[in-house]
Amino acid sequence: ARFYTEVSMPAPTKTLTVLIGLPFSGKTSIARSLAGADVDVIERDAILDAINAEVATREQLQEQARLIQSPVSTLYQTHAENAWNDAVTHEYVRRVLERVTQSSAAHVIVDGTHLQPLSRSFIAACREWHRRAIVVHTPVDACIDRFRGAVRTGLRKRLTEEDIQNLASVFVPPASEEGFDEILERRS
Repeated sequence: ARFYTEVSMPAPTKTLTVLIGLPFSGKTSIARSLAGADVDVIERDAILDAINAEVATREQLQEQARLIQSPVSTLYQTHAENAWNDAVTHEYVRRVLERVTQSSAAHVIVDGTHLQPLSRSFIAACREWHRRAIVVHTPVDACIDRFRGAVRTGLRKRLTEEDIQNLASVFVPPASEEGFDEILERRS
């Protein structure tokens, strides 16, 4: 005889979608197509632009970067650049997690490159959400062609063709071990 009752956990009622792909791969178009009532879209570029505009935050991140012994980032040539990228990424993840947990929307979309696990590490803390990744596979050449024809604002003004190629070289596909419940692939 059983002396306990099996309890099933209720299915999550909220969805967290993380877009993953190169710059100019079509992620923002997907975010727009998914947007609607009760959807909150968090844009990586807007968060990074805000971080860049905040002098005190930049100074704090510079100090944190100096303390990083072994950067996770491998995007850049120097230790200092990779350490800076790690510090900024940690701040980005903190701000995304804060926005997600404060959102009252049933569906939150995080629109950004998220090419490495560190940049999407906020996923692990969002256990009460259905966590979905949409990986946008667009050939590097197509992203560069779009880049050449685009009007670039904010931090994208400093982006180069070489940056897009370097980003493609450090891409680590998302895995369920990161906390994703669903991983979808889109080819364009």
